[in-house]
Amino acid sequence: MQRRDFLKNAALLSTAGVISPLLATSVQAKPAATATEGRRRFTVTQHYDVKAPEGSAGVVKLWIPLPVDMTFQHVDSLQYQGNYQDAYITTGNAYGAKTLFATWPDAKNKLALTLEFVIETQDWEPRKNGELDNYKVPEVIQYPAEVKPYLLPTSHIPVDGLVKQTADKIVGAETNPLKKAHKLYLWVTDNMFRDNDVIGCGTGDVATILKTGNMGGKCTDISSVFVALARAAGIPAKEVFGIRVGQAIKMGKYSHKAFGSADDNGVAKISGGQHCRAMFYLAGYGWLPADPGM
Repeated sequence: MQRRDFLKNAALLSTAGVISPLLATSVQAKPAATATEGRRRFTVTQHYDVKAPEGSAGVVKLWIPLPVDMTFQHVDSLQYQGNYQDAYITTGNAYGAKTLFATWPDAKNKLALTLEFVIETQDWEPRKNGELDNYKVPEVIQYPAEVKPYLLPTSHIPVDGLVKQTADKIVGAETNPLKKAHKLYLWVTDNMFRDNDVIGCGTGDVATILKTGNMGGKCTDISSVFVALARAAGIPAKEVFGIRVGQAIKMGKYSHKAFGSADDNGVAKISGGQHCRAMFYLAGYGWLPADPGM
């Protein structure tokens, strides 16, 4: 199952009664320690109380998405406990995503699991910090083997047809990949809008969005359009799915809730904090953040 479908179905299954609740009965994040400027540390705790559908029997399986180390975050520790029969971390997939996989032998018994990890986040604003001021396009653009898959199409992210036509029209004669990415970002933010009627984070069905001209959606829809256009323009790009933890500091001035919130003690309930943003690979530099759907 793809990550976007996992997150979408996780939200739907709870209301459909297949597993109630499928996700944690309690998910919260709290500051773990005082951090240096630009860095923040959180302890994230998830309590799972899984209830199988009435009449169910046999083995129950649960997959829980886990955070991974990236430029803007580092997982310091991760622990879990419960009455499961077996539980372990899986990594066998093409994108390097991790999940905690747990099983219980009998759906009729109590199914409980608690997951806790400490994560450190870091401000990541390379353009604002001047890191790209002296950027020059390499004479020959070559991408590492692990980056090349992010130029390819997927079922939700086509790179030909209308997507390619749209990307070509936006970038025009521009050849500088950084300027091309900026043009694509501005087009997406100018032409798309947040539609609060969309369930969850959206499905990111780029072909349907562009074909119908319905440019409203949630973060996955908006980020996926940027990713598809970037790939069609020859720029590797990908979506990053995660959860906003804690009170937003810099973005909090725009909204007290939209970018993360917390109580007076700094504890945040993050069950509804899912977010999808984009990243693109700049030749001669590396991965860069982009969040057109913020």
